[in-house]
Amino acid sequence: MAASGGRLRKQEARFREECVKYQRAVAQILRDRTKRSGHSGSSKNMMGRQQTQHELWAPTPDLFSRIPEDHLLRRLERVLDLSFVRGEVARCYGANGNASVDPVVLMKMMLLLFLDDVPSERELMRIIPLRLDYLWFFWLRASGQDSRP
Repeated sequence: MAASGGRLRKQEARFREECVKYQRAVAQILRDRTKRSGHSGSSKNMMGRQQTQHELWAPTPDLFSRIPEDHLLRRLERVLDLSFVRGEVARCYGANGNASVDPVVLMKMMLLLFLDDVPSERELMRIIPLRLDYLWFFWLRASGQDSRP
């Protein structure tokens, strides 16, 4: 049993290292794209932020508790910090128009495209409402209740 615990710790350490590499690669890609795009706007008005919704009627069951603690997306959420994304892309957003989707949610969507080998963004958008683990990962409410830890 102790040998398997040590192996799990090594796997977790490798997983954390891979997440840090991913964060650095994403930050570099975002920096390169914003340099190439020539956006220099400093207004952050149009950059959307994930909104929460309050319960409408009766309390609903906690569906997110059905996602196991050792699920890949729960593990990924514990070690992957995408909060830097907003700062990296802030200068790409203008002051006019509708607010965008939260850039952190967009990065999570792109990550799921690769992790689950989804063939297209359109297919991912079709799948998202059907998958509780995806909804939990995006901090969306499955049925009016936000029970994310």
